[in-house]
Amino acid sequence: MKNLRILTLCLFVLFIGVSALTAKTEQKLISPDQSVLDKFGIDVAVSGDTVVVGASSGNPLGPVTGAAYVYHRNQGGGDAWGHVATLTASDLQVSSRFGAAVDIDGDLIIIGAPDADASGAAYIFLRNQGGPDAWGEVVKLEPPGVSAGSFGSSVGISGETAVVGDLMDGTQGTQAGAAVVFVQGVGGPTDWDDVATLFPSGHDSGNNFGIAVDIDGDLVVAGELYGNGAEDFTGAAYVFGRHVGGTDGWGEMEKMSASNGNAYDFFGADVAIDGDTVIVGASRVGTISGSAYLFRRDEGGTDAWGEVKIIPPPGGATGEYFGSSAALSGTTIVCGAPFAEGTNGATYGFSRNHGGDANWGLAATLTASDGANGDQFGTSIAKDGSTIVVGAPFESGAGSSSGAAYIYFTPSGEIFNDGFEGGDSSVWDSTAN
Repeated sequence: MKNLRILTLCLFVLFIGVSALTAKTEQKLISPDQSVLDKFGIDVAVSGDTVVVGASSGNPLGPVTGAAYVYHRNQGGGDAWGHVATLTASDLQVSSRFGAAVDIDGDLIIIGAPDADASGAAYIFLRNQGGPDAWGEVVKLEPPGVSAGSFGSSVGISGETAVVGDLMDGTQGTQAGAAVVFVQGVGGPTDWDDVATLFPSGHDSGNNFGIAVDIDGDLVVAGELYGNGAEDFTGAAYVFGRHVGGTDGWGEMEKMSASNGNAYDFFGADVAIDGDTVIVGASRVGTISGSAYLFRRDEGGTDAWGEVKIIPPPGGATGEYFGSSAALSGTTIVCGAPFAEGTNGATYGFSRNHGGDANWGLAATLTASDGANGDQFGTSIAKDGSTIVVGAPFESGAGSSSGAAYIYFTPSGEIFNDGFEGGDSSVWDSTAN
């Protein structure tokens, strides 16, 4: 899963710093052709030993066309993450913001370009397409019908199913938003059919549904930044299921709202799903401190998705924007807090059953070893198994807003362990490669 931070990015100033308890390491990634204003790290994704980093303003082949970069583990040394491919669109366009949203699952990568053409686009790349370990474009996805939207503002892929968000879609109202589901057809990886356009119940103009999407198997979750929760503009998130409402149909299963929601909480700023668990970020809760909300399937009834936990920012300070990015994998939740640590920001990891049965306790705090003011470390987060990737698109090592991404990895197992030493506020020591 991965999403575009168009509306919230201007509100956030992030950074990230160091950390680890034992054999956990940090590696900093930078674009091989980086330059000022690339915004490398605007979105990140990871699947197994492969990491994808988007650079929506990158210009490897032209001004502000955008690009995405692929890294493999053990490339250039044991446990090193080396650059193996630079991805660009086959129909390269200036200012398309290719790379604004990225996701990966196995041998498939999906890249959003929300300013391509008149309404946006998304592109799917396949491993070994065009040669061993090459990543070649196999299809360009476009919105069904005519839409003056921002198709590709968020993307997700799981197996042979992809979802593309369009937070500006006007089909059911100005900037109401939409999400489109694509399924690989009988023609194989080059054949993708749009099978459903998702609109939530209570859809209305200005809701920005689709600002964030994620997919896991037969389930899609989508955020609606200004949707109606407890009050107008609180935000909402929705779960859709395959075969709900008919064979091969994609029907709404649940509208999720915060139990303590208020206007302009930005509930739905980011979403993630893994199995029967959903995490929803709400970056402006309280005095812009933010919160994250955990929902589980069958909580409150069969196939209901009920709230089971509110996770506040560990620092508790005002203006942290905790929950502006979120990732979920197995027994771990990771959330970004752009303004934590005195405008530098931080990323927090929470582990299930840590601090008590069924509790989600703070297990680690991540900050970049070379972090600086305004890096916006934590704008994007991805996690798979023992690997966490954190984007810092305004890091300025190669000039203003050139960007960077940081990988935290341990070869021995889960990064967060119930038995770790140091207590709930432990900070990892990092080793830069």
